Amino acid sequence: MWPLCRKKDRCPSAEQKSERGSCTILIRYLLVAVTFMLFGSVALAQENEPAPQAEILKELRALRREVKELTKRVEALEAALAQEQEPELLPARLPSGEFRERGPDIQALRKIKLPENPTKEEVREYVHRIVAVSAHQNHASSTDPQVWMLRKVGPENVDILLDQLGYGRWSLAHTYLTAAIKDLARKQHKEEILEYLPVEPDLVSVVLQHGWAADARDVLFSELKVPGNYLPREWLQAVASLGDAEALAALKTYFVEGRNRDTTFEVLRMTPGIEDLGGLVA
Repeated sequence: MWPLCRKKDRCPSAEQKSERGSCTILIRYLLVAVTFMLFGSVALAQENEPAPQAEILKELRALRREVKELTKRVEALEAALAQEQEPELLPARLPSGEFRERGPDIQALRKIKLPENPTKEEVREYVHRIVAVSAHQNHASSTDPQVWMLRKVGPENVDILLDQLGYGRWSLAHTYLTAAIKDLARKQHKEEILEYLPVEPDLVSVVLQHGWAADARDVLFSELKVPGNYLPREWLQAVASLGDAEALAALKTYFVEGRNRDTTFEVLRMTPGIEDLGGLVA
């Protein structure tokens, strides 16, 4: 059986679905029983004490109204149950081995609204819901709605976006959060972003964009010296932007000992002050 991506914490369990389905069936049986009982009561009344035709019609109309009202309630209950049952998502990988692309869940995202003048807790809940909905994806784009939805929280809530990075680390929500932080970050966020940098290396794109490489020097070098550490291109570019002999020497060492040698070579090749890379390639 191929695994399906579904959010179990938001979907009713199989037992809950069975119980609720049984409830609607029971109500329908009760409707039928009540209908027969009422019709029987009318017939019995006619046998014992014949009532005028107008009175019988009146009782029948009242009976119809009651049955109609009960039917509406049953239909409303069934509709509510159907809405709670989240539709099955297609498997990411088909039995043939073919990979199926899954992008944003547009319908689920439309249900997520940021209140006017939200509190910090409301903003946190809003962001967390976007992260949760994005968890099933295996494809992301810069034009996906999550990007502008997260931007809506504004620069005053960059701290919440940073906190949520940990929850979205193993999904594409991490990409959306980083993009939003990159757009919303201001000078007053520099210290906090630098604190997150060792555990969230993708934030180096924010450091590079805002020209904070010199302030992040210690972190940039410490991670560069970790044996076997894989660092993104932007990290290497941030080190290269320092432009001094120590930075260039550190990049050369990383080229020899690091994991992404091709990227490091490209960064070195584009760095001013590097005249000959032949000795490194040999």
